Amino acid sequence: MRWFTLIVIVTATVAGCSDQPAGTDDANWLERVLREQSQGLTDATVVVHRAYEYHGYSWLEPVDAARLIAVDVEFRNYNQGLDLHDVEVINGESDENYGSEPQTARLTLDGKPAFDSNASSWRDKPGPLRVLLIYAYPKASNSIKLGYWGQVLTPEPIPIVGDGPSLPKPTPSDQGSAA
Repeated sequence: MRWFTLIVIVTATVAGCSDQPAGTDDANWLERVLREQSQGLTDATVVVHRAYEYHGYSWLEPVDAARLIAVDVEFRNYNQGLDLHDVEVINGESDENYGSEPQTARLTLDGKPAFDSNASSWRDKPGPLRVLLIYAYPKASNSIKLGYWGQVLTPEPIPIVGDGPSLPKPTPSDQGSAA
């Protein structure tokens, strides 16, 4: 990904946030938010429990040369700025970075989908965070690495093998219904 494109995406994302205090200097606020996000995994421990070809529900639609994969990963000692959508998937053989913006789902600490938890409340609860990150990924590659803001989180390739948790397709009642 080109740096200009990354800057535009980050700026557009952050500028759309509604938590900027009224009357603050936009440049200083943006710099603070970006610094906080970029250091979300500084000194954190990252444990990949498994990576596997994913066959459950996803809103991602891979192209013909790609497939869906899921990464069951646990973050410990992360900072409040952690943005799960900034976790990048990297080709385990060639080190080519395929980008970020995975579909995310919370898992319990024993690796089961946490359907009853509020996905937006994880930052309020310090402690280990286990999530499922779903990516569109090349069919020809058999391993991954993870990265975050230019930092390699998993220096050794993680093989894509076996299976793991899947998400069910949401029903209209899961998404809220209009009366």
